[in-house]
Amino acid sequence: MREIEGIAAGAGQNFELMFLWNCAQDLPLSDNVSPTTKAVATMGCTSLLIPAEDDGPAILAHNEDGEAEYLGACLWV
Repeated sequence: MREIEGIAAGAGQNFELMFLWNCAQDLPLSDNVSPTTKAVATMGCTSLLIPAEDDGPAILAHNEDGEAEYLGACLWV
């Protein structure tokens, strides 16, 4: 929570908004959302973790499938 509080403070946003943005892909959609909203809300990045086996390493992967409108507006920190 302190990390999200810090992100919110640094971005000049309130905590609740930043918290919801961070949870957006983890929260289920309501059953009564429109098909268009459901299609847009389920687009986006994918993360996966393959646990280590035997002597091999764990594999953590993430892709950035954001909308074109975000191009040039988002940064890795």
